[in-house]
Amino acid sequence: MQNEVLGGVRSYRETWENRVMKTCIVCCVLFLFLSFEGHAAESTHVNTAPRFIDVPVSNDHLSKADKSTIERERRADPSIEWVIPVKIDPRALDYDHFDAFLYDRHVVIRKSADQGTESQFGEVWRGEVWLPGDPPGWGDHEGLRAVQIIRSEGGRIYGSIRIGELFYSLNYLSSGSHVLTKQDLSKLNDSPHDVMYPDKPIKMIPEPEPDAGIDGSPPSSLPPITPPTFPPERIHIIRVAIAFTPSAERGNQEALLLLIQDALVTANQSFLPSDVTLQLQVAAYARPSYTERTMMQMLSDLQRGQSGPLWLAHVARHEQYADVLALVVSGNSTDVCGLAPQVGSTRETALLVVRRDCLGSHALTHEIGHLLGANHNPEDIDIASPYPYGHGYRRATQPGNPGFSTMMSVTNCPTGCPRQNRWSNPHRTRPNGEPMGTVGVHHNARVLNQTKAIVANFYPDPPRPQGGGSASAVRLYTPGGSQVLTDP
Repeated sequence: MQNEVLGGVRSYRETWENRVMKTCIVCCVLFLFLSFEGHAAESTHVNTAPRFIDVPVSNDHLSKADKSTIERERRADPSIEWVIPVKIDPRALDYDHFDAFLYDRHVVIRKSADQGTESQFGEVWRGEVWLPGDPPGWGDHEGLRAVQIIRSEGGRIYGSIRIGELFYSLNYLSSGSHVLTKQDLSKLNDSPHDVMYPDKPIKMIPEPEPDAGIDGSPPSSLPPITPPTFPPERIHIIRVAIAFTPSAERGNQEALLLLIQDALVTANQSFLPSDVTLQLQVAAYARPSYTERTMMQMLSDLQRGQSGPLWLAHVARHEQYADVLALVVSGNSTDVCGLAPQVGSTRETALLVVRRDCLGSHALTHEIGHLLGANHNPEDIDIASPYPYGHGYRRATQPGNPGFSTMMSVTNCPTGCPRQNRWSNPHRTRPNGEPMGTVGVHHNARVLNQTKAIVANFYPDPPRPQGGGSASAVRLYTPGGSQVLTDP
């Protein structure tokens, strides 16, 4: 009897333990299912959107000309790591977020709230890269994760993806295929010697505001300087004429024009978040018949005006009322990324030269900053400063705190300080609360707000077109004439 009782107890206990075990298993499965469902609800578009970029793709179908273009681009600069054909699915751009395989990494791209306006080449799609480990909802990477895609009316896709100092550019080939280029911006020659006459700055403001103390704190007799607030009508437009050499095309004019467009759109994204009420506008493009020389000689040729070998660029500037004239060149990997005549400018000296391979590193915006009177960070100064507060701001990497540079700083930190798409401003902070400048020394936003109206009036506004023409039409000048440039 006792054995029967013990056996019954043992059987009951085993049955009870089995039931508990099954219940736990069911609960765990249910928990995992609900967790998956919740994650799927948050990532619906990632699961349902087609992959935007996929690799590898065979290049057997490419034409001989396209293969030559890829090889030319691959050899253009040591900063370019690879150029590969990729498969693009433009349907992904209809979703809020989607994934992309960039050959050496897999990323999720999220659509930005601000989509801006269309360019002359088509619809501009803006977003940000999201990487594993990013906090949920974390944004504002100050341009270090920016994604910019241009979808032309003809269905072609161009664009750029930034991840720190890595710059991925997406281009279209004549065969109808796309290629993805990876560039390491830290390998560029970001030299501080990018001004032709460093000892002759132009002070564009007759009576400057009282300066703050050199340590960045305002003098005791003055109230603290507060961030400016301007209504939209105070935003000044600086029109820029862009000339480019045949060598800068590298066999693909469309890709160059879209790269320039990407640089200008990116520049415009730097101003308002830095409290600078300024925007750049393309006035014209020009393709002069010109053989490249040294950077210094090319800027000298540009300074010769309509009597020099780059006369066509000046014709385009004059006829289309451009305040600034830029020349994009191929250059050499040992060349400085850009060159301006002076810090500050007049109508006659608002000129610059920039290398094509440096457009992704904000070199065009940086040189325009010099023309507006902005200077480098004080650690790398060999240029006289017209304004004691007009310097870039830079901080090297610290333990657990990555370094950064604002637009006018030189990015030669030994531990890394990538250039952000922002101007130094003590009233603007990074996501961790760190100020992006000091009042007395690192305040380029103040300089730009003081000089933008001067540069924007180097030429009057263009006349309104008669007969209902588009005021935003952009012309491409060649030695044989000019034509309206639309979808390339």
